[in-house]
Amino acid sequence: MMAKPLVSLCIPTNGISEWVCPVLDSIFRQNVDSEKYEVIVTNNGHDLDFEKNMSVYCEKHSNFVYKKTNAYMFQNQIEAFRLAKGYFIKFVNHRMTLNYDALKHIIEFVENNKEEKPIVYFLNGALSTKKPIVECDNFERFVEHLSFWSSWSAGLAIWADDFEKISENQEFNLYFPHITVLFNEKKRSKYIIDNTPLMKEINVASSKKGKYNLFQVFAVEYVSVIGDLMRNEDISVQTFLKIKKSILKFVSELYWNFVLRKKECSYVLEDNKDYIRVYYNLRLVYWNIIGLFCSKVKKKLF
Repeated sequence: MMAKPLVSLCIPTNGISEWVCPVLDSIFRQNVDSEKYEVIVTNNGHDLDFEKNMSVYCEKHSNFVYKKTNAYMFQNQIEAFRLAKGYFIKFVNHRMTLNYDALKHIIEFVENNKEEKPIVYFLNGALSTKKPIVECDNFERFVEHLSFWSSWSAGLAIWADDFEKISENQEFNLYFPHITVLFNEKKRSKYIIDNTPLMKEINVASSKKGKYNLFQVFAVEYVSVIGDLMRNEDISVQTFLKIKKSILKFVSELYWNFVLRKKECSYVLEDNKDYIRVYYNLRLVYWNIIGLFCSKVKKKLF
């Protein structure tokens, strides 16, 4: 019987071999004792070839777990977490390969913090700060520093003890179930944002990504999630407004790329203006697009 692993790497997917297999290979190539970690893949897709490929990994690796699931869309994430047996659960995006020594970095974090168990989010170099580690002494500062990056599920990690506190009857956000997990612990004295680059995204066209309504999800649902924190007095109005502004920049970029430029994508774009107007003024979107365009021109000139 395999000893309890330190880390459970969870990869929820809709079953695309050209993405998941390179991710798995990048994990199993890491120079790490296989007893220290397990890899869990939960699949809510319907590709039979993917099933066959996963059976090969099951035969080759004793620390690999595969499950076919009917979980709806992003709820597949929770299915993967519930299968985890490690002390620490790390979400791995099915389109992101691990850099060499990335798993070693995660395991060292677990070994160094297993007593205190701070809340941690791995942002893979996304923050502009030069500091590899940002420490916050309260929940609000943590949310503020994460800004709109809390929407990025691949950063999620959670101690198994903390995940077990979440009730079986917990209602997870439909589009951002990882945020339900991330924001469950609001009273810790230590929150960490690890900005170390650990993963590299596989180059995938937007035409092969999600099939959800892009502006409903990011311009309404995500803003509402952050708004709930404000309404519950977990963050201040000022912090909410600051994050809301950063989300606007992100939404403006989406609008520029997929509505105005009409870049090919798999997203649903219907009623985009109506969704944007729920929390924002459409004119602000255009001003942000002009600012984005000007900054790109400036970079080219200088």
